[in-house]
Amino acid sequence: ATIEDAQRDLQRLVPLVPERYPVSFVTQEMFAELGLTPRVHPLRNDVVGDIGRVLWVILGTAACVLLIACANVANLFLVRAEGRQKEMAVRTALGAGGRDLLRFALAESLFLAALGGAVGLVLALAGIRALVRLAPTSLPRLNEISLDARVLGVAALMTLLAGLLFSVIPLMRYRAMSLAAMLREGGRGSSAGRARHRARNALVVAQVALALVLLAGSGLMARSFWRLRSVDAGFDAASVLTLRLAIPSANYPRDEDRARFYSRLVDRLRELPGVVAAGAVEKLPLRPEGENQSATWVEGVGGGSNAVPPMHPLTAATDGYFKAMGIALLEGRDFDPAERERRSAAVLVSEAFARHYWKDESAIGKRIRPDPTAPWYSIVGVVRSVRGEALEKPPEEMIYYPLVGVDTTIGVASSVSLVVRTTGDPRGAMTAVRREIGALDAGLPIFNLQPMAEVMRGSIARTSFTLLLLGIASAVALLLGAVGIYGVVSYTVSLRTREIGVRIALGARSSDVGWLVTRQGIVLALMGVAIGLGGALGLTRLLRTLLFEVSPIDPLVLGAASAVLIAVAAAASALPAIRAARVDPVEALRSEG
Repeated sequence: ATIEDAQRDLQRLVPLVPERYPVSFVTQEMFAELGLTPRVHPLRNDVVGDIGRVLWVILGTAACVLLIACANVANLFLVRAEGRQKEMAVRTALGAGGRDLLRFALAESLFLAALGGAVGLVLALAGIRALVRLAPTSLPRLNEISLDARVLGVAALMTLLAGLLFSVIPLMRYRAMSLAAMLREGGRGSSAGRARHRARNALVVAQVALALVLLAGSGLMARSFWRLRSVDAGFDAASVLTLRLAIPSANYPRDEDRARFYSRLVDRLRELPGVVAAGAVEKLPLRPEGENQSATWVEGVGGGSNAVPPMHPLTAATDGYFKAMGIALLEGRDFDPAERERRSAAVLVSEAFARHYWKDESAIGKRIRPDPTAPWYSIVGVVRSVRGEALEKPPEEMIYYPLVGVDTTIGVASSVSLVVRTTGDPRGAMTAVRREIGALDAGLPIFNLQPMAEVMRGSIARTSFTLLLLGIASAVALLLGAVGIYGVVSYTVSLRTREIGVRIALGARSSDVGWLVTRQGIVLALMGVAIGLGGALGLTRLLRTLLFEVSPIDPLVLGAASAVLIAVAAAASALPAIRAARVDPVEALRSEG
């Protein structure tokens, strides 16, 4: 079936849900007002998730680096071709045809491309291993990333295309010139013609423009990463060990059984040496397990019986969880350990929840319930709001029900996260925690055993990994751009040796000559920056969903990227400028005369 057909088929069944699965407080009018719609999507979306945009950005980054490299090599080939014009003219005069010159140029460029491709594959073997180790575990099919036949085929194709690309410009130059023109302009002593200058300069401008795109993207990701690192998560992750525990319903069929097990386990963990606090919670911040959104009835708030209630995230926690997690208690009290063995009507809410309904008024004593048939729960405490889904998401309006208070309305979860705060490195408590769990039930599966600090790092792993790859690409682009500018300026200085000698002989100062040369590189960089800003605005909009509290057109990032490229251009032009300023006019006139 197509997505559309499945969507229509399921949509017909939605209005029948209240009739087939009746719930006393859910009326047909309320269900219709909700406007529920099936969400049909391919299974592949669940496997790949939202990583697709990141991978496309990385692929585009690699393509930019490849184009910069091709432009750089094409520029070198163009310079070399200009120095060999007389040789080509002689070959042509001796009977070499256009196809002969074409084969000669292609053979040389393809040989260099193949050599570069072979070296690149060797470097890729080491690079892929390193990047896979650094990649976030959430990257889909991470274990399949390797140099297989498809990758080798693409690499061979890219090598062939690159060889053709950086050889086509010199070939076009040969075809455009007549034999007489090649003999006339082939000397090294004359300044190159305007057409040759334009071709070389255009390639450098293109390199700078592409480098600016990568540098701007890298800068935006760096600012986003820095903001994520400094965001207030609402809890203290230092010295906290977390793990996920699942108890089978066959062994613990009743709420009382599960509640009793959790109470005993938490008490045993608190007695361990070096443990400051311990608790359990159904939904751990920054982890997807146990996520639950539910309708909530707030006393004195809302419409009539058919009104749709607001949805809020809710979870269940034990006493001691907030202390173990480092979530500050702002008002009221924590769950009372004495309430474990009886039905507790106490509930805690986050600061965001309290402000949503009561603003500057105290939430203590206010009442809520999960459905209109359930008893009221009294709010006994307000805790600091945490970022439950992700660091880039706003703090949640969370409700905390008692986990181990026997309550047939909420129930006791069969899978929870344990939180243990220690005095030192939480990894040191792993063995003891495993031992205590095994002492109560040796067959229980334990997973996601890790410090909370690692959970936080994992929540920003996608951003940090994207930043790493963009940073590497930007560094390579800057290096190639600097080489390109240096090559063009240096070659121009060699062609203008006689002119520079004349200028010095007529009284030009060394600083004037140095600035004359440096200015060429800076002008090329400015042209590239002007063009690259347009491309950067397009790329950064693609990064919008990957950014956190950073505008895709952040003037600070774009300005800094432009300044860096101009500075690199000035530095790349400095050495040719120094060499030009030291030209001996007598030697220059004698050698070029």
